Amino acid sequence: MAHIQVSRRGKIGIVTINRPDARNALTLEMYHGLNGAFASLEEAPDVNAIVLTGTPPSFCAGADLGLLETLCREGEERVRVPPLTFLRPTAMRKPTVAAINGYCVGEGFALALACDIRIGGPSSKFFLPEANLGVPAVTIPSLIARSIPPNFAIELLLTGDHLDVDWGMRSGFLNHVVPDEDILARAISMAAAIAEKPPEAVQLMRYLVHASFEREIEALLEDGLSRRRDLRPRLTSPPLAQSSGAKDERCP
Repeated sequence: MAHIQVSRRGKIGIVTINRPDARNALTLEMYHGLNGAFASLEEAPDVNAIVLTGTPPSFCAGADLGLLETLCREGEERVRVPPLTFLRPTAMRKPTVAAINGYCVGEGFALALACDIRIGGPSSKFFLPEANLGVPAVTIPSLIARSIPPNFAIELLLTGDHLDVDWGMRSGFLNHVVPDEDILARAISMAAAIAEKPPEAVQLMRYLVHASFEREIEALLEDGLSRRRDLRPRLTSPPLAQSSGAKDERCP
């Protein structure tokens, strides 16, 4: 069964992260699959909007723990994890809606953050384990301040706390909260309504919003990646190795 699934409904494309037994944690192959899925929908002339979701009970628990351990052991230079190109909003023309059911963790949070509109429910949980694991995130800190106030961003990044749907609404991270069983339907409904509008107008307005941040974000990402490379000799895997229950800690 494919771990990244693509389907169509009218003028919208639906990308589903489908590895529910691992709470949709991303393997190396799934990174490639997500890039391919979004690229294919971006180029499809009959698709005007995209929905991203995960097979319940989770949206996405971030990078697979085995992949994180390999990265810490062998380094980013040897383990080539492809960048998720659509995390740069101006790399996409078409609007995206995230349907966030359950845990939205680490790289999964980055996926939701890159979407234009985010729908959650009572089960939605947000957690960034990077500080606990001693592996500094770069993409999320560079992108997050455009979506939520800095005090909420710092709380999420530094505490390692599991934050709930109330935090999602207070911070402005979520646009709407609906019953869990309605999350995907609401996301599809919003995407379908947007998809019916003249795409040129929709895409230009979306682009202008995101482009206003783009240059600053590019500089921040490069600076953050450079600083993390400098830290690499001091970043080892003990925090990962010591947390044999890291997967349970991320998503009980």
